[in-house]
Amino acid sequence: MKRVQRTVRTLQSRCCCSWRTVFSFPTADSSTFPGSHCREFTQLTQHIPPGVTVCVMSVLGVKPGKMGDSVMLSRFEKGSAPITVHIPTSKQQHPVSWMVQEMDEILAKQKVVSCVSEKAKWWEGRRALDSQVERLLKEMEELLGCWRSLLLPLSSNPELSKHAQHLCRSLSAKGVKVDEDTLKMTSEDLVWGFPPSGTPSATISFTQLRLSSQTERSLVVMLFLILDKYLQKLPWESTSMLKPHSVSRMPSLHSLIGLCIQKEADSQSLLKKGVDAERAFYVLDPDANLGNSQDRFKEWFSSKPEWEGVCGVTPDSGQLEEAVASKDLYIYVGHGAGARFLDSQAVLKRQMRAASLLFGCSSAALAVRGEQEGQGIILNYLMAGCPFVLGNLWDVTDRDIDRFTKALLEAWFAAGSGAPLLAYMGSSRQATHLKHLIGAAPVVYGLPVHLQ
Repeated sequence: MKRVQRTVRTLQSRCCCSWRTVFSFPTADSSTFPGSHCREFTQLTQHIPPGVTVCVMSVLGVKPGKMGDSVMLSRFEKGSAPITVHIPTSKQQHPVSWMVQEMDEILAKQKVVSCVSEKAKWWEGRRALDSQVERLLKEMEELLGCWRSLLLPLSSNPELSKHAQHLCRSLSAKGVKVDEDTLKMTSEDLVWGFPPSGTPSATISFTQLRLSSQTERSLVVMLFLILDKYLQKLPWESTSMLKPHSVSRMPSLHSLIGLCIQKEADSQSLLKKGVDAERAFYVLDPDANLGNSQDRFKEWFSSKPEWEGVCGVTPDSGQLEEAVASKDLYIYVGHGAGARFLDSQAVLKRQMRAASLLFGCSSAALAVRGEQEGQGIILNYLMAGCPFVLGNLWDVTDRDIDRFTKALLEAWFAAGSGAPLLAYMGSSRQATHLKHLIGAAPVVYGLPVHLQ
């Protein structure tokens, strides 16, 4: 017993040391900067788990306080050199600033349409907005051009590597220096233009190689997006290139690595043990004004004898705080993120254990004030140690988001032991009537969780 306790204390001590290293930001020594800083950052990226790709995207501008029209995209993987590209968009038909503005306008129009009393006109307005979001998603992919493949993990196809080497030599002979890994990552959009020979058979062979690479990439483990205050508003997860993949968000690379260290240090963590589907707490329609949600979920939730929760009544704050700290799963079906019952201060009081599914309006929205990055209660969940939290980027209608909720929970629970929740996000988006306006709203922050 004493040996086990010593082992636990040793692991906790190592974890604390690792956290201090990750979250320490010493003043740079001008005599060694930027060399020492680059080395420290490279060492930090080695904490990224195998099979994980991290993409950091931010908007660059010239004038302080004004959004620019260039995107900086950086990609990190364990064992690979970081890659950063600058993507100018000002001369494109729809630059990045237009896309963010377009998203803002869609959400503003949605509020107007929500007030329309005539059912036919209400549906007409909603469908028009759904089509507008669909067009925006296509524009988002085109924005990145050939660099959109950087958002996908690197293929290990040996033939692709051979062709990338050939292209690397060809470009080098023309005075263009480029990294082989970069060519492999952009193969689907760039390499095809440089077949290894001019013969038709070689061109066909190379096309087939690209298709096989796409198939291989469908088996990706995980992609993390770290987005700045502008780009976090956009539903990147619902673009056609990312829809088949497991995608999560994090506010920073340091927060991601910190959560990975927590996973390795805590043998009892949900991230290691998995979610016990019987240890759940739910809050269903606490304001008692979502009758359709009650009709859809009340009997189902209450029929699970091991589950605890409330329906149609305000939850006790103490009971709710205890639930998120001790249960494996917290399900909230109501207005917003439920901050009236579990606010930011209450969230930060204790270490959060439960994977949290917040299906209310704008539960994952981040408010941007001044020059600061976005802030929202979903980030407080992460700060409190919550391993996984799902929420909506904008306001949603109860009936349609309930279709997503039902499809997600049913598919995940039915899949059984070892099933990762993220694997069912894509199919559940398709359960909504408005597959873009509502289906694209849910996003995830945190590390992937699976069933025990």
